[in-house]
Amino acid sequence: MQILNYLTFVLSAAIAGLVVIIARDQIDYSMFTADVGSWGVFFTVFGVLYAIMLGFLLIEALEKYNGISDLLDKELNELQDLRDALIFLDNDDGIENNIREKLKAYAKSIAHPEWNEMKVLGSKMSSDTSKPLYDLMHAVHAIEITNESDKEVLKIFMEKTFNVTTLRTQRINLSNQVLPPRLQILILFMSFVLVIGFILMAVTNLFIHLFMVATLTASVHLLYAVMRDLDNPFDGVWNLSRDDLDEFAESV
Repeated sequence: MQILNYLTFVLSAAIAGLVVIIARDQIDYSMFTADVGSWGVFFTVFGVLYAIMLGFLLIEALEKYNGISDLLDKELNELQDLRDALIFLDNDDGIENNIREKLKAYAKSIAHPEWNEMKVLGSKMSSDTSKPLYDLMHAVHAIEITNESDKEVLKIFMEKTFNVTTLRTQRINLSNQVLPPRLQILILFMSFVLVIGFILMAVTNLFIHLFMVATLTASVHLLYAVMRDLDNPFDGVWNLSRDDLDEFAESV
């Protein structure tokens, strides 16, 4: 998959290079040479606007990526605390084993069904409490108070369980957010204009012209791909890993 992604960058640069060769053969560049100053002003103003817009979207996507990563780490930590707190529980093995099974089931529900749903941009996944999480809450509710230790452990379990519900809601709500489509269309339009502008530049040497346009096209393509991957942390080349959740499910 990664090789295919890299090939698309090469292909976009090659297509841009081919367009340059065709354009140089079909267009009379002498009519552009008299407007060198105008081209300079255009690229200066347009380039600044393009850099600001692209930087803004990249920052937004990066904040979403880091935010979801942080929430997943906190959610996993709360689940690990729930597992470790079982050491202090003096109830029978049936209650403890039931809680372990529900912890495992909830971790798997994050790593697979929820993960696959969250990676579909614009799916608007429901952040309401899920069935595996309700099952975990019922398992915690079954803890019997036989001594003061159980009473304190139950408080910890209730606090940690409600922390998990809060973190899950925040994670899903953040994953439901996507970069505004209009801004993405604007960036695509500006990228297209920028590449076309370089194609229409009157560059004397063919190889220098090819190099300029091809590298610009590949760079713009790569930047847009990075932005899209950061906006969807559950899929693509730059993505979050669910391995820690799977490892936790196996260790419970």
